[in-house]
Amino acid sequence: MNEGKKRRQHMKRKKWLFCLAGFVAIAVFLAFAPAVRAQNVTDAQIASAIKGGQKYLYDNFHDNGNGTGYFGTSGYTLASTASAVTALLETGTYSDPAYKAIIDKAIAYIKSNTNNFIKPDGSIYENNVTYETGIALTALALYGQATSQDAAYRTVVQNAVNYLIGCQNTDEAYNTFGGWGYDGSYKTGSWADMSNTQFAVMGLFYGSRYLGLTIKGQAWATNLLKFVKACQMPDGSINYMPAGSGYNYVSKQTGGGLWCLAMIDEAALGAGTVAQKAIDWYNANYNASVSDGTFVNGWENSYYGNFAWAKALTAVVGTANKVGDHNWVQDLKNHFWNRISTAKPPVPQTDPVTACGWENSGSGDYQTVVMNAAWVVTSLSFADPSTESTQKLIPERPDTDTPPANQGLLTLESSGGVTISKAERGLINQAKKATEVILPVGSVNFTLNNIKPAGGKAVLKIIPPAGALDPNNPDSFINKDGTIKKGLSWFKIASGNWKGMANVPIKLVPEGGPYKAIEVTLTDGGPEDADGVANGKIVDPGAPGAGAGGDTVSAGGSGGCFIATAAYGSYMADDVMILRDFRDRHLLTNAAGRAFVAFYYTVSPPVADFIAKHDILRALTRISLMPVVAGVKHPGAAMLLFGGFLMAGAGVVIYRRRKEN
Repeated sequence: MNEGKKRRQHMKRKKWLFCLAGFVAIAVFLAFAPAVRAQNVTDAQIASAIKGGQKYLYDNFHDNGNGTGYFGTSGYTLASTASAVTALLETGTYSDPAYKAIIDKAIAYIKSNTNNFIKPDGSIYENNVTYETGIALTALALYGQATSQDAAYRTVVQNAVNYLIGCQNTDEAYNTFGGWGYDGSYKTGSWADMSNTQFAVMGLFYGSRYLGLTIKGQAWATNLLKFVKACQMPDGSINYMPAGSGYNYVSKQTGGGLWCLAMIDEAALGAGTVAQKAIDWYNANYNASVSDGTFVNGWENSYYGNFAWAKALTAVVGTANKVGDHNWVQDLKNHFWNRISTAKPPVPQTDPVTACGWENSGSGDYQTVVMNAAWVVTSLSFADPSTESTQKLIPERPDTDTPPANQGLLTLESSGGVTISKAERGLINQAKKATEVILPVGSVNFTLNNIKPAGGKAVLKIIPPAGALDPNNPDSFINKDGTIKKGLSWFKIASGNWKGMANVPIKLVPEGGPYKAIEVTLTDGGPEDADGVANGKIVDPGAPGAGAGGDTVSAGGSGGCFIATAAYGSYMADDVMILRDFRDRHLLTNAAGRAFVAFYYTVSPPVADFIAKHDILRALTRISLMPVVAGVKHPGAAMLLFGGFLMAGAGVVIYRRRKEN
């Protein structure tokens, strides 16, 4: 009887332990459920789609046999050609000899006297003056950035800039004042619309950047701000035309209006600003039908509209930040992949756009399949941080500690075939800073690619907000007398401190002033390169600053979550963003955390590279990171779960001791 009773008691205890194990398993599942979700499109898939888009454009190039050539079909070749050139340049194909050859011929085609695209008044068009001048000017400016041009070429760009400024509506009797119509004849009168305006401003933005012209504070930029404000509706959306016009096109034009604000550096976020109201409207309508479209996960079936939104959100919100709770970058990648995918990697996408463009059904507008393909490629190059491009726009982060007068849009530019990826702003307070050191625009993280030969050098151009180069601003790089502040250096983090690097060339340009940008020359595999390897890439440098003697420091920096990025396949995966946020808010704010991060950045890049090449290791790494992510995401649940494990462990220990007794 005693043996039977003991056996029954033992079975009850085993059942209790099984129940406890089941409870723990359920708790684990509930805690980790957010990490177990449908797979998002990966960076590898997006890279495949972009390659397919590039190939599609390449296959639609027509060589005239006389040193010129065009993209698309006859009738709207200028718009198609300029859009394709823009997309190919933005995604770094100019370093490929095959693409370089067709881009050179396409630019020659735009400039050819036989086509008569370039008019005596400076405009460049075939059918639609404002739209096409803006698109052509964008392509010409990017091409001028990619390869050196003569004075005559700059004159073409300057004349186009002058034309667009000259045909802005300046009739203060109408609320369309400050916008653009279809051509110069709309300079006076009651017509100007956000669609024409955003393309005119895009041309002015790229043209001015290429020529080194100031944008913020110029009369045309000040007037444009008034037009955008006039077009903003009470709910925060931005309309095709000002209120009372009878038009109600807001899904596409709100993106266009935001892009305009970013291009004139008037897109500051904060309670009551024009940009914040528009972003709040977008967040509220992230999955909703509006007057002229329907958003599904933030995006609509309009390549024109998504083109505007991708640029706007990149420059206003930033690719490292969300809109509300929405990971808009991942949603954009998912949206485009689902619409354009006709084959899965490793086969590149060969048919990125067929008949799904919004104005590609014979409506009379000039959007063509080639233009839609170019807009898809350009949208991804803007919004996907992992996509390599020659220019990255990086707005302030929400928790910025950059001096207020210097806050705004930061632009990174590369040349000579070098491309930029994984660009984001960092924090100054992630490391200690000597009192005499100033970091006027904070820190910036990025990767430079295609450095040839490996171990070579690359020049990075940084165009900061205007305040950072204003001699009247005490937090700028410039003294009141116009001279550059002493100790201009490239700063890196060493042992938790910002240190200037004496051996890294840095200067303000144009030399002699007035200064418009910062140029820093970085060495692949040098002490400024966080991965420390001469591999054709420079990873995560630091910050331009002044005020201290340069010190050569070891590799390090304020970079990204290398291993997590390799595991999840995307720099912008939700879990990677969670880990980055934890790093910035909790690890980089104390000495022990900064020491751990510095150690991690020293050892993790080669480990991450190895993991990224093996699918099994990537899967195992994701599984191992699940508890970490869940703990960061749900600290309360993690503590309860940890307490549950302690209680379960204590119960097992007590049971065993009683059994032994």
